[in-house]
Amino acid sequence: MKTPLLKCCIGSAVGALLLMTSLAAPIAADGLRIGIGGAHNTVATGDFNGQNILKHYDFDSSSYQYLDLPTPEDMAMGFAARMDYIQGYWGAEIQYCTFAHSKDTSSLFNEPEGLMTYHFVDLNAKLVIPIMPAELHLIAGLNYTLLNIEKGELYSDTELTGKVDYDYTSRIAQADFTGFGVNLGIGVSYEFMPFVSFFAEYILRSVSYSVANDLEISDMIKSGAIDTIIIGITYNIPTSIY
Repeated sequence: MKTPLLKCCIGSAVGALLLMTSLAAPIAADGLRIGIGGAHNTVATGDFNGQNILKHYDFDSSSYQYLDLPTPEDMAMGFAARMDYIQGYWGAEIQYCTFAHSKDTSSLFNEPEGLMTYHFVDLNAKLVIPIMPAELHLIAGLNYTLLNIEKGELYSDTELTGKVDYDYTSRIAQADFTGFGVNLGIGVSYEFMPFVSFFAEYILRSVSYSVANDLEISDMIKSGAIDTIIIGITYNIPTSIY
């Protein structure tokens, strides 16, 4: 009577072990992957709150230069392109994302025209957690960020008091802010056909800008939290190609 019960227990244990082994096995093949996707970006206010400006004296034009820190509209759509390499439970990724937010309000200019365009270059590390039939990715890394603001700077021969009164001596141009930040995120990948995977990711960015128009900023300007959701596909390049 005990032998069938013992065999049943042993069989159940072996089955459970095989199941755990299958769950721990990588889902997609290791190697190089390239991908592209659509993305949704949400930006919190931070120092870009429509009430701040930067000011310095420009010797080329012999006038003061005023850099606008307007408020971007919260949400915008964009796209992302990436290349990553997965080996076992670890991976590395380089990614480019861009989003064009409308300018919402401004401390310098009466009209809210123009765009605030964010360009992110992400360098991320990934921890790959296989969960049948997909892969879960935990993401951490760094970003290099360029923020271009249309109508974001003004040259004027007079001191700025309140709103700017346009005159013949003024010149309006775009402003560029650059800086670095950190990324944290989570994602999932599912190989729905050979060498082709669907992926979805959420990335939280924190960015501090230290340069404006090639000039060092004494006090870094900080964006609010930047939330990015990316959905796309990747092509898993066969190892025989490289």
